[in-house]
Amino acid sequence: LGLVNAQDGTLRPSDNKPVMVTVVVDGVAAVDAWYDRVRAQGIAISEERKTTRLDDRRSIHAFIFKDPEGYAIEILTWTTSQPR
Repeated sequence: LGLVNAQDGTLRPSDNKPVMVTVVVDGVAAVDAWYDRVRAQGIAISEERKTTRLDDRRSIHAFIFKDPEGYAIEILTWTTSQPR
């Protein structure tokens, strides 16, 4: 489970499932393989895979889907930020 800033994170405090399970995998190819696997099962993607730059040194490549109970599941890998 990851703790995030309530002002800047993906989720906001709420009464309805404000929890996300994050699975950290090894590399962009692993995120993409999980993405293909989730899609092949017919599971809706709530946030498409993308690379998000966090600062000058760090980025994440990730996507998010919901489990059958409505909890957010994020699959991500840490990457090195590329110059803009």
